[in-house]
Amino acid sequence: MIGFLQALAGVLCEVSCLLYLASIDTPVDVIIRFIAMGSIAKVDDFFAGGLPDENRIKGKSKAMPVTVHRRDIVLMKRTLPQHFKRFVYKTMRIVYASFLFYFLPFAALFIPYIATA
Repeated sequence: MIGFLQALAGVLCEVSCLLYLASIDTPVDVIIRFIAMGSIAKVDDFFAGGLPDENRIKGKSKAMPVTVHRRDIVLMKRTLPQHFKRFVYKTMRIVYASFLFYFLPFAALFIPYIATA
């Protein structure tokens, strides 16, 4: 649930930034505000960079042992909730990989023309 909410928050922030940038008329203002929003998005990097080296988050960790390999699973019986969760995951993954990752930045160029038509 936390991962879903984090992904949803990222998508909603992207859409809100896209709508905000699409409402600006001059290209120079769009570029300036886009750079400003990019620097705001890096605030968490500044926090992580300020942590001491001996902190648990920045420290080295040992490799996680893999005990079950996917190639070893012959037939897995899934229940109906597992099928539903997999359907939701795959649908979100397809939408992210096919549109959000590649084409959403280009949509910022076309939305003002579509909205004024």
